[in-house]
Amino acid sequence: MESDVLPFQPDLVSFGYGMNDQNLYEHGVGVTPEDFGYNLRHIIEAIRSNGDTDILLVTPCEPNPLWRIPVVP
Repeated sequence: MESDVLPFQPDLVSFGYGMNDQNLYEHGVGVTPEDFGYNLRHIIEAIRSNGDTDILLVTPCEPNPLWRIPVVP
């Protein structure tokens, strides 16, 4: 993002988020809920601090059928 998006000072940034983070790997989920929240806040704050850019968050998408999705009680 720092090299591919922000230097261009876009009017609109859209990104899909969360799909890779939810996969259940051998060691656990891809990203902990705490890290997911931190990463999302960091992305939004970086875009906001870069100028007057609108932000479009896109989710959910259809998951990869090969992923193992954790069951939330």
